[in-house]
Amino acid sequence: MSGTVTPRTLLRKHTEDVWNQGNLDAVEKYIAESYTEHDPSVHDELQGPEAYRRNVESFLTAFPDLEVTIEDSIVEGDKIAMRQRFQGTHTGEFVGIEPTGAEIDSTSFVICRVEDDKIAETWVETDMLGLLEQLGRDVRPDSG
Repeated sequence: MSGTVTPRTLLRKHTEDVWNQGNLDAVEKYIAESYTEHDPSVHDELQGPEAYRRNVESFLTAFPDLEVTIEDSIVEGDKIAMRQRFQGTHTGEFVGIEPTGAEIDSTSFVICRVEDDKIAETWVETDMLGLLEQLGRDVRPDSG
């Protein structure tokens, strides 16, 4: 990528190529070697493009028709904040849950830091409670 790509363009291309097209070979085009992902809902921390690739692959195995849409984005300097919507069909194992065939529709909020035209760091907050409920898991505490 040239030094002229904007964070918004980078993230839109990354979302389309990697997540929506399932092009895992494109991960290294978008993810920095020093990449760190902070996502307490799924894992503690990911380090590097190979760990990122495995994470994407696990989602695409669980939801092979996954479609990720960036619904809103705000750019400030080297950071972009996004509200993403992801939809798909649960046909593979996901966080220990066997395939349910359920259609999912969920959201996440992501802040990405861009460095040298690559994603260097992300902070992710996903509606895991809503997602797990859509997969038939009742994870709310009893109110009685």
